Amino acid sequence: MLDFNNKNIRILVFKLLLVLLLVILGFLVLTLLLPKQTVFSPNKELVAKSNVSMDIIVTLPPNIIVNSDKDAIHFGGAPPGSLLKAKFNITNNFNYSILVIFRVDGPMSDWVGFSNNSFVLKPEETQEILVMANIPDNATIGKYNSTLFVYEYRFFD
Repeated sequence: MLDFNNKNIRILVFKLLLVLLLVILGFLVLTLLLPKQTVFSPNKELVAKSNVSMDIIVTLPPNIIVNSDKDAIHFGGAPPGSLLKAKFNITNNFNYSILVIFRVDGPMSDWVGFSNNSFVLKPEETQEILVMANIPDNATIGKYNSTLFVYEYRFFD
């Protein structure tokens, strides 16, 4: 039985609890910093990571806003409950196959989906991607910004 009235025992228990807390905190920080959809395995090597801005303007019905700028994925605007779509192409410019993985961070992360969010491209191959944003019925009026992260891994067949 431990004697918690002993000052040395109290200090030792405090130090052990502090170390345990630091280990848990470190694990949580690493978990939050690592990409959610990244798959780590011995046959994949990250060769490129890029990011693209995305935005949606949630408007009052029946307003629809169209934006055709090419500097980002601008869905334009629509009222809550709307489904907005955009297309873009991705090309493998490497001389080897790559695994492409998409991940969205920000307030639109639960709204956005892709026709294919994880796929392999052979050298010089291009794939058209349909990206869809489903504005929730309870979304409030305003502009929403998020970031699309594109991870490209060397893929060994």
